Amino acid sequence: MEAVEWIPAPENTLESLKHGLRMFDGVEFDVRITADDRLIIHHDRTVSIPPTELKGRSKWLEEWNLDDLVDLGFLSF
Repeated sequence: MEAVEWIPAPENTLESLKHGLRMFDGVEFDVRITADDRLIIHHDRTVSIPPTELKGRSKWLEEWNLDDLVDLGFLSF
């Protein structure tokens, strides 16, 4: 059997889901809902930024709007 080089795609992206489906039997991911009722893929219930950057905002993803998460650098597709 020929070895396949593993090149990881960025976590929680459409690219990573497609890569998983091409290379394996399936994928697993966590779906969460934002304050504005948008579905997002993110492993943790908390926003993945340093606590010092929260600046008084909630650490819980479900209390954030999608646009605010995108402004922090979260990918949206």
